[in-house]
Amino acid sequence: MMYLLAIAFIFNASILSTSTIAESWFVTFDLNQDGFVSFDELIAANFLTTNEAFRAADLNRDNLLDKLEFFSPILRSDN
Repeated sequence: MMYLLAIAFIFNASILSTSTIAESWFVTFDLNQDGFVSFDELIAANFLTTNEAFRAADLNRDNLLDKLEFFSPILRSDN
């Protein structure tokens, strides 16, 4: 039983640390802290991307990436 609890703890800790890292990425790129990441913010942060990649991630076509859109390419690549 303790073995299973240890595995569960390690698994949850890795999820939390991954979530924390992901959140820090979003905050890093959201230069004006409005809760969205624009293409210009990505360029200003020296993040190498293309306009085409940005448009593909911008699911609602508002020229801004919310957190779900920001991470959607990562989520899709796992499938």
